[in-house]
Amino acid sequence: MNILYISNEYPAETGFGGIGTYTRHAAEGMASLGHTVHVIARSATGKPMTSFVNRVMLHRVAPGAYPLPRHRIFFPLRKWCYHSIPHCLQRLAWAREAYETYAKWLRPAIKFDIIEYPECGGEGCYFSHLRDTIRVTRLHTPWKMVRRLDAIRESMFDRLALSYIERSTARRASAVTCPSSALAKMLARKWKLKNIAVFPNPLPVSHYATAGGTDWIYTGRVEYRKGVHLLIRAYARLRETSSPPRLRLIGKPYGALADGTAYANHITRLIEELGCTESVDWIRGVPGPSIQDYLRQSSVAVFPSLWENFSYSCLEAMASGLAIVASRCGGYEEMITHKKNGLLFEPGNVEDLAGQLARLLAEPHLGKTLGAAARASATEKFDSSVVCRTMETFYRGLLKEGNP
Repeated sequence: MNILYISNEYPAETGFGGIGTYTRHAAEGMASLGHTVHVIARSATGKPMTSFVNRVMLHRVAPGAYPLPRHRIFFPLRKWCYHSIPHCLQRLAWAREAYETYAKWLRPAIKFDIIEYPECGGEGCYFSHLRDTIRVTRLHTPWKMVRRLDAIRESMFDRLALSYIERSTARRASAVTCPSSALAKMLARKWKLKNIAVFPNPLPVSHYATAGGTDWIYTGRVEYRKGVHLLIRAYARLRETSSPPRLRLIGKPYGALADGTAYANHITRLIEELGCTESVDWIRGVPGPSIQDYLRQSSVAVFPSLWENFSYSCLEAMASGLAIVASRCGGYEEMITHKKNGLLFEPGNVEDLAGQLARLLAEPHLGKTLGAAARASATEKFDSSVVCRTMETFYRGLLKEGNP
């Protein structure tokens, strides 16, 4: 098959989060099965370039401003757009540049069987109108949910426009997939989507060495919806009666609180106020390979999200054989079975989180048992060799059906 993935994010240059990580592992996994795989992603340098990386043909493009009408008669329209829908214009500029790259350079040379893009930001909105190729929308987390949980301030028109673009792009797709049943059920109801195919995100588990350290760790963006403030409070509560290992936070800050306070400032102040300055180490972002080094130095990974679709940070920690403590929300319940390959706690409940961490302190062997089970689960269910075979079967089924 000839497969094209569209993703604004793509490691290493633009590895902002889970969408980029998924795209890389899916692209490389499908390429390893013998398929021809291309990816259109954003350029970090502002210059377009094409390279062949790990069997994947990667096209990096640099979107400019969205081309609003330039005649002076349209000045009021341009002014309104810049003021009312700035975020939407940025998303549309990227989506348009990705499609023009495809239409101008790839479409004349290659007949793609499958074109896949994320729903977040409506990255495939220009592709969704194609009728001669199967288009697949992969559900990650709609921007509306991210914006609400992270208290991101946008105008009403920006909110409405981007939500409409995301929803309509997904509804026009030939097929829709999702890594978690939790998000699939939610959007099936809200967006009136039918027959969403659910299969997990892939990860090359063999690339991760088994950890042998003692530290506790959190990896991922440091933002409100990830619940890092809950982890700090639970950790401080634990320190009142015991001596837990050092806690490392690894991730870049993002977003703000509802009152406008930068979340980074809130976390910094919280660490100081709770007297954890000497025992909590916040490393504000490291290259992907370095994260594995920190995982190897750890024994427990904590993911206190208020919502999560299917966390790559958790998958990586599972692959490293860490004992997982995660909130009972979204995809975590589909990755972790309580007391079997990790521990779950109620989202937002600091006491419950502190209690699960205290259990690991009181039962040292439990952490090792859970960590070994977590790695076994990752190998059995989420390894790229397993998931990409499922993706291959799904794609072939779409081709057999034609363009539904």
